[in-house]
Amino acid sequence: RPGHADLPGAMKYGFDDVRNVLERSSARETAARVAAGAVALRFLQEFGIEVHSHVISIGMIHADPPETIDWDAVEESPVRCADAAAAKKMTKEIDTAKNAGDTVGGIVEVLAENVPIGLGSHVSWDRKIDGQIAQALMSINAVKAVSFGLGWDMADRRGSEVQDVIEPVTDPEHPWQRKTNNLGGTEGGMTNGMPLVTRFVIKPIATLLKPLPSVDLDTGEEAEAHYERSDICQAPPACVVGEAMVALVLADAFMEKFGGDSISESRRNFEGYLKTVGPRKICE
Repeated sequence: RPGHADLPGAMKYGFDDVRNVLERSSARETAARVAAGAVALRFLQEFGIEVHSHVISIGMIHADPPETIDWDAVEESPVRCADAAAAKKMTKEIDTAKNAGDTVGGIVEVLAENVPIGLGSHVSWDRKIDGQIAQALMSINAVKAVSFGLGWDMADRRGSEVQDVIEPVTDPEHPWQRKTNNLGGTEGGMTNGMPLVTRFVIKPIATLLKPLPSVDLDTGEEAEAHYERSDICQAPPACVVGEAMVALVLADAFMEKFGGDSISESRRNFEGYLKTVGPRKICE
């Protein structure tokens, strides 16, 4: 199937049967990630960190989500969209693709709120938090692009329009707030105390009801691609996988920073650190 792991996987491992590849590369493997992510999500909640996700677009239909998102409503939405009007159009877009024997992709946004300043590090490329999150999200089946904050839109703007201006500290318990969050909550490979905002693009599924032209692996001659059971759009379920992957990375970075052999010990370390990150005159 063009767009799937079938051909490169069979060639790489010398398989005669592509099923060895297609079963292992199926999105079903993400069930284990979601299970592990549920533990990470619960761990992060102990420290006030909440991770949510919603669909930004499906096909040509783009949502206009409200500034304050009703996450309960998102959970109830069949396409996990915070914009009710767009959700109806998205459903129709999926039905239209299905009737045409085709598939459709989309964009998912994952937000992590109340993330402390300083997770990750600038000192080594493999410890940068945005790099780790990008790798985790790119590892999700069919994901082809990841961005933070404004993402690709930054390329069209001047630096003065993009950087998140630091505001004077008026609340010692919430220092270093920003007027905007264009960078999506990271600077220099570290979280900066603003909400972490990342998006990823999931391509249209490679398995089509009306298969694309392909080739016979034995003869190399033209043949029709194999049809395997599949959905039409993976964007809504990918939300849950995205939450899990972001939570796993944040939980790992949190433990690297604060450590501890129990929740209470990690909490002591965490709370002690928070007392040190404000203006020096306040922290002294």
